[in-house]
Amino acid sequence: MSLAERAHALGAGAAAELEALPELDAARKALALLGSEGLLALTVPAANGDASTISVRALCEVREALAYHSGMLDVMFVMQGLGSYAIALGGTENQREDLLSIGRGELVAAFALTEPGAGSDLSSTSTRAERTAHGWRLTGHKTFISNAPIADRITLLARTSDDALSMFLLPGETPGLTRSSFEVMAPHPIGDLHLDGVELDADALLGEEGQGLDLALATLARFRTSVAAAANGFAARALDESVRHLSTREQFGHVLAKFQGLRFDLAEMDTRLAASRLLV
Repeated sequence: MSLAERAHALGAGAAAELEALPELDAARKALALLGSEGLLALTVPAANGDASTISVRALCEVREALAYHSGMLDVMFVMQGLGSYAIALGGTENQREDLLSIGRGELVAAFALTEPGAGSDLSSTSTRAERTAHGWRLTGHKTFISNAPIADRITLLARTSDDALSMFLLPGETPGLTRSSFEVMAPHPIGDLHLDGVELDADALLGEEGQGLDLALATLARFRTSVAAAANGFAARALDESVRHLSTREQFGHVLAKFQGLRFDLAEMDTRLAASRLLV
């Protein structure tokens, strides 16, 4: 069975159950299902941290199939990779020990970049990390962070000087870290992270000081194409639902699929989806 077939089978069997659960319960259930199916291993390198083993083609195949059935399955799949890729790239041997558990779905990963005043422009990051006698003290606010309410491991971008950004690895229950959730249009475990003098050991730094922007951009670059693949999955579902509706709904004595103007719309949808898949 191909990757896409495995993902479609999982999605078809799990979507209804996930939709019936409260949001955070659905997120944890989705992660458990993805882990038991072995799909999460596609998003997380082995413990040796060889980030080159993450296949963009495999990510795209699986995300398109999962997104067709369930947005929750899709987001929980990709977040394990986004939240751990910086560990694979810049983590020490001890830090990379988390990778195996993330790849099995035993730990929930999050990737904390966005702030109220910093989104696409990461150079505007204002969360501060100050050196202390024992390591680092972090203060700031991250928002629109997927998995914020349930994350066990968080890779987080912070400013270590006026002209340097660094990446840190935080356990989800770190003292001084407050987490909250908010609701968006589709089921999605997302929320805010408030850091009020969070104390971290020196070994919480990922890579070298000042390497944070490189780690963040490398993570985004590896996973960016799969966003388009997921969009194709959503679009394919929309096309199939449109065909189903037009084939059964009757108006003026005919099913809607008999009306030429609507058939033109379906043909346009199908053509655009085919073009998008080829671009991906």
